[in-house]
Amino acid sequence: MWNVVFNKDNLTENDVTKRVKKARAFIVDTEDNVWMVKVNGVYMLPGGCVEQSDANPCGTVVREVREELGIDLKEKKLFPMVKIDNFDKDSRTSGENELCNKKTSTIIYLSQNDDKPDEVKRKLTKQEKNMNMTIEKVPLKDFKSKMLMPGRLNYYKKYFMKENLAALKAYYKETNRKDF
Repeated sequence: MWNVVFNKDNLTENDVTKRVKKARAFIVDTEDNVWMVKVNGVYMLPGGCVEQSDANPCGTVVREVREELGIDLKEKKLFPMVKIDNFDKDSRTSGENELCNKKTSTIIYLSQNDDKPDEVKRKLTKQEKNMNMTIEKVPLKDFKSKMLMPGRLNYYKKYFMKENLAALKAYYKETNRKDF
């Protein structure tokens, strides 16, 4: 598994006051399309926070992909591709007013899968529905340009753009492709 660290403020592990663990899926079909979700104009790989009820981060991916895309992935067909550690100084976490130094560790799993999203099986949270979460099929050849689309770069767009491009680079490395 490839490791990537984003730490522009050079925080140490001792500086970190809040830790978050996430897991996401890089789902590629045989026609070189990647399944993504789009929330308020921001592209992200399906996935989310590791919950206590999840057996492991891989289980998080299975649960989240079922909820967000309606696709049933099998843990044994998911391969850990890249771990991304993102350090944020003076971060404001959702629902809290105090600033913290946050470390978000995200494992992105590769799934080579031809299953299509199923609207009937999707189980979006109220928040995801309110944010108008949509499903996007992005051709691999257009993935990088979609992430680099012009427009206002807010914190979330920058965060997910870095994460998505690191996942793409890991995919090319993992599959020995040269066209990144």
